[in-house]
Parts: sequence; C-alpha cells; structure tokens
Amino acid sequence: MRKTVVFALGGLALLVMLVGDGVAAAWALGWLKSEPSTVTKTTPVARKLTRVTRHKGKIEFVDTGKMVVTLPSSASADGSQGYLQIEISFATYNKNAAAVFESYKPMVKASLISAVMEDGAQLATGSPAAKRHFAQTALAIADKVVSRGDAKLPAAPFAGAYITDFILQ
Repeated sequence: MRKTVVFALGGLALLVMLVGDGVAAAWALGWLKSEPSTVTKTTPVARKLTRVTRHKGKIEFVDTGKMVVTLPSSASADGSQGYLQIEISFATYNKNAAAVFESYKPMVKASLISAVMEDGAQLATGSPAAKRHFAQTALAIADKVVSRGDAKLPAAPFAGAYITDFILQ
C-alpha cells in the first residue's frame, strides 16, 4: 500500500512538472500571450534559381571541378587583380547528358571561364544576386554545349545549376 501511494505521488509530481514545462514553453514562444504581437510575420520569397521540372527517375549530378579564374583588374575598386575559385554542379535526369557532359567538360569549363571574365565586376561583389545570375548563365552554357554534343538530347538536358564552391580572394 505504501509503495502504491509513493508511486502515485511520484507520477503526479512528474505530470505536474511536464504540464508546467509545457505551459512555460508555450508562454515563451508567445502562444499564450493575449496582446497583439509587434513582430510581423513575412512569407519567404520564392526564388527560382533554376528550372523546376518534374521527372521520373534518378537525378544525377555532374560538376566542373574547381576552377580558379583571375578576375580582371576592372572588377575591383582599387584596380588590383583578384581570384575566384568556383565549382558548379549540374543536375540532370538523363544519363546520356551526364556522359556527354564528361566528354565535353573542357568546352563547358572554357565557356564558363569566359563568362566569369565577362561578369567579373558583378561576381567580385559576391552578392547572392550575382551568384544567382551566374548560376543561370552557367546552366544556359552547359545546356548549349551538351545539347550540341549529342543530337539525341533535348535542348535543355539539365534541370539545374548549383554553385557548390565560391571563394573570392
């Protein structure tokens, strides 16, 4: 009998602690406040970095490998040259596109390096907008080179381009 009473009191104490913690957490998160909140909730802005397509099958990623590009001196404020280390991965659902990319990788890299040299001033800022713009440019370059490499591939064989490494010096 005594054990039962002790266990019942222990269980009741545990229940009171759990409920108290739950109420404290709800109050801390603002769920129990009756006054209007001064913080306005915003919805996240959807950013379309790349094409969104629905495919069946396994997605594959191919990448350029790390590239180090000398940025033109006009890209920096003090006129000195800078360096950009960049790596870009491309997503595809087409196995043939991945194979063709590997064989045409030098052409893709050369075109990307030229694009970095053209957009050097914008990329030197390191801004998210510049990165998004360059990711879309890289996707267009990869699509163009790879689709020309194999006539059986669609005009846009890649589903997305992702900058996986971006270091400015």
